[in-house]
Amino acid sequence: MKYALFFFKMIRKHLVILSEIKMNLNFVTNITHFLDENGAIPKKLTKEGRVIADGLGEVITCVTSGPKKSPQTDVLCWSEINNNLCAGKIDAGIDLENSNILWSCKKCGDRGSISSWENTLWDCGHR
Repeated sequence: MKYALFFFKMIRKHLVILSEIKMNLNFVTNITHFLDENGAIPKKLTKEGRVIADGLGEVITCVTSGPKKSPQTDVLCWSEINNNLCAGKIDAGIDLENSNILWSCKKCGDRGSISSWENTLWDCGHR
């Protein structure tokens, strides 16, 4: 019985540790999937969808608004860690090989690419 209790406490300790581990996510996004046929964000988009669309849109705006000395943007990461918003800022830039915007958050490790962003409502035109 004493060994069973010790074993249970060990398992419980590891389950708590595993529940706090966050897997890094890699988003591959065609931004036009968040837009309607007129190029606007549809009103029927879910709250979660709107948060992601707004975050990705801010990344597009930041990257296309002018030359930058650093890849860091002012865009706050929208990911959640243990039900709390990540406090990191997004780094982003344009991949010159395929024109995708690549972004990442150093705090939580989430990253992704955004395609088909040209001529969307967020594109400021400066490349």
